[in-house]
Amino acid sequence: MRLAILEDAGFLAAARNDNAYRAAGLRGMSSLLDGVAMGAWLSSGRLWVIEDQKVFGMPVGFVRQDQMDSPGGDVTVFVLPHHQNRGYGTGALKIFREEHPRARALIRKDNAKSQKVFEHAGFQFYKDQGDGVVVYLGSPLPWPWIP
Repeated sequence: MRLAILEDAGFLAAARNDNAYRAAGLRGMSSLLDGVAMGAWLSSGRLWVIEDQKVFGMPVGFVRQDQMDSPGGDVTVFVLPHHQNRGYGTGALKIFREEHPRARALIRKDNAKSQKVFEHAGFQFYKDQGDGVVVYLGSPLPWPWIP
C-alpha cells in the first residue's frame, strides 16, 4: 500500500465510480465522482493505493481516510471485484490500523462481507447506530470522544 499520486487519478476515478463501490457506500454514492472531486481526494493526503504483490505497481484497490473530526478518521476500503477474496483489503487495513489505531469504520449493516474484512484486520464491533449503519473501531475502548 502506498500514498496515492496524481498518476493514480484514472484508476481511482474508475474504482470510486465502480457500481460495486457505489452500491456498498453509505452516503452520496449514487452520483459519479467528477474530476474536481477526484482532485480533492488526491490532494487530501489521505488516500492510499493497494497494489498487487505479484504484479508490481498494478493497483487493485484503495484505502481512504475521511471525516477528520474523529481522532483517527473514518476509513473506507475498496478492492476491485475481480481481486476480492485474496486478502488485499484485510492486509491494507491491518497496515492502516497500525498507523491509525483510532480509526473508525462506518459500514452498512447489510454489508456482512465488509464487516468481516474489518474484523479480520483487527477492527472491533462497537455499536449498531440504528440507521442501517454499524460502527467498528480500530482500537479498544474507551474513547473519550465517542458517545
